[in-house]
Amino acid sequence: MAKTPLLKDERTLYELYLAEKQEECLRTSDINSTSLQAAFAFVRWENKTASSPKYRCKLIKQLVIESIQRSLKFYESHLNELIDLHSVFGLMMLKAVDDVHGQRIQKQFPIQKWASQLCSKNSFGQKEFCTRVANLWKSSRSNWKPFEVVYKLAKQFENIGNEKEVFWGPVTVDCQEALLLRCDVPYVCERTLFDPVPRSQYHLTHQLLQRIFAERFECEAASSLLDEKINDQLCAKMYREADFVAKLNYPEILRDLFTEYVALCGFKRYPNFFREDWLLNIISWQSQSDYGCFIREKEPKATIVEPPIMRKPTPEELKDGVNPDEACLSHFTATSLSALAVGWGYFEERCG
Repeated sequence: MAKTPLLKDERTLYELYLAEKQEECLRTSDINSTSLQAAFAFVRWENKTASSPKYRCKLIKQLVIESIQRSLKFYESHLNELIDLHSVFGLMMLKAVDDVHGQRIQKQFPIQKWASQLCSKNSFGQKEFCTRVANLWKSSRSNWKPFEVVYKLAKQFENIGNEKEVFWGPVTVDCQEALLLRCDVPYVCERTLFDPVPRSQYHLTHQLLQRIFAERFECEAASSLLDEKINDQLCAKMYREADFVAKLNYPEILRDLFTEYVALCGFKRYPNFFREDWLLNIISWQSQSDYGCFIREKEPKATIVEPPIMRKPTPEELKDGVNPDEACLSHFTATSLSALAVGWGYFEERCG
């Protein structure tokens, strides 16, 4: 999430959606048809319509856990190909949640070791920065925010889908490094990432991310800029934008952004983002193989530029002579893993 590639130009959420439609790259996300795993979930769901809410809760939790495990098998089999800082984000956000819930995932997968290996790669430039980012993610069993906090504040945002955004990737990285390496908040960072007015799209998600960094790092230079009420505003705006994406039927060009909304506000313990349909749709965007990276079947010209990693065949595919021909997106995989991790934490606490 730290080094999200630049958008090619300034567009609103709705303009991005229309651009993808015009390029005929919009893939329907009806989870009864596009995802075997999610389809099976809905079959089981529909067969249990009279069942208790606790059953449905446990069903969603189990699907999320299985999705996380397949994501980690992708990390394990493609660790040499992963060179971006956001891959560390996904792992460490999962570790933070897993630490609270008995380290069950870490008994199967060496998450900390993988993150350290990723940070040690020369391509990161600054190992110290990567290591500090990795160590920031700490979770807890603190109370979840009341649903009403987001619902009440969300009503004030009426122009959803029509706000333009220019996301300055280099500025974001410079601001993050200034904060975590020097405990400094340059003027440009105060006016952008620490702006208390909720912006839109990736600018909006990185407003919250920078505040999470400042809270965890306990930098005195940023302490006067922190306010939980601003976090409430940011997540209320993110909820409206996420809901807008859902109503557009989750166009591929907006899925990476959608998972950032869920991951960051979920991490800040806003339960509004764990709608069951949202989590099932996220799962439906995953490769159905054991190497469960998150993919796009097509790469529309209007989308964010991210070089794909071609997925390796699983042992079963090698045995059967199958060429997977799937393009994995490391940033999309990291943000999706983060969203599923905090979702698992929510359902773990909700239904046991």
